[in-house]
Amino acid sequence: MSSKRIVDLRGKRPVKRDIPVRKANVRTRSASPVRRHRLWVRALVTSGAVFLIASLSWGASYLSYLPQFSITDIEMNGTSYISPRVLRLQVEEALYTSGHSFLSPLNVLLVSPSSIESKVAAGLPRVKAVHVSRESLLAQALSVTVQEREAYATWC
Repeated sequence: MSSKRIVDLRGKRPVKRDIPVRKANVRTRSASPVRRHRLWVRALVTSGAVFLIASLSWGASYLSYLPQFSITDIEMNGTSYISPRVLRLQVEEALYTSGHSFLSPLNVLLVSPSSIESKVAAGLPRVKAVHVSRESLLAQALSVTVQEREAYATWC
């Protein structure tokens, strides 16, 4: 409905209104040099921040896979009925299912001995208690000490 056909209900005569039509925001002149400079600086800072975050992420991933920071040996103690091979497989499964897909699952800084203990105890019913330790923070060997349940009866 156009504005020219507005009817005054009091006098029933058309009202003429000259309403200026506003055009859409169209810039007739270019942005000022200060504004262009600010936009350029903002774009540079944003791209630099993205590059820095990507570089740090890649570096952390690369460092986590270095052999100096990986577990290379698992020592088993206290196994008499349970095969050391079965225990080793259970410990390795607990290591590899730790949930770090971007970082190495064998990284000595990310290995949680308590989670390995709980997963091994839950996975092997013959095990009564498990203790996982390492000599120091950056030690590449895990020591797994197992206390097995005693058999009170033997089935044929």
